[in-house]
Amino acid sequence: KIKNKIIISDKLYEKLKPSLTIIPYLNNIDTNKIQKVTSGLDSLILSKKLISIAKKKRLKKNKFHQINITLCFGGSDPKNYTYKIVKDLISLNLNFNFNIIIGSLYNKENERRLRNITYSLSNYKIYKNPKNLYSIFKQSKFAIINSGNIKYEFVSLGIPFLLFANDSKSKFFCRIFKNYFKFFHYKNFNYPKKKYLNTLLCSLIKIEKKLNFYAKSNKKRINFKSTENVVKHINNTII
Repeated sequence: KIKNKIIISDKLYEKLKPSLTIIPYLNNIDTNKIQKVTSGLDSLILSKKLISIAKKKRLKKNKFHQINITLCFGGSDPKNYTYKIVKDLISLNLNFNFNIIIGSLYNKENERRLRNITYSLSNYKIYKNPKNLYSIFKQSKFAIINSGNIKYEFVSLGIPFLLFANDSKSKFFCRIFKNYFKFFHYKNFNYPKKKYLNTLLCSLIKIEKKLNFYAKSNKKRINFKSTENVVKHINNTII
């Protein structure tokens, strides 16, 4: 007896006979041939807070010791990439400030181990489920992230990043994402080797022009009215 059925997903579920399917990601579905689907760059669901911060001008910090790098791998990070990459970075002894973001669902034992290895290191700071998340992102010169909605948040903010995927499904979406945006990644979006990490991060100052080009190019592609577009599709479906 449901008159209007709206699905938000990463693919079509034709058997459910939805009135509208919203796919808030880049994908390989030709929506021109399917009237009941909205997807891609014009259908990204971005928060008002993110958009507000993204539109603010970013302060430039060119001094080597002031460079902030954000590490964020989702709210739960089930594969514990946070601990793994922090351990790798510590062994490289890099002269950067690292802002480590963990969510409320991050494993408590993993959090304890993470805090233990960063306890005596003043350039590693852990933020657990911070309310000012996007402000922390905005202050970054660079970021290391895994695949998910977070990659759309960083292109919106104009922050260059290194991206890797959790699994084969994530790699599929990363390959589509690569057709639209500019960023760094290791072979086939695998977890980066320490040598690659070291080479890339140590070259951040030298490739500043490239980073700025990536940031500007990405930001131009984002439609900050995409959420409004999704709302219009919903209204047209239920009215």
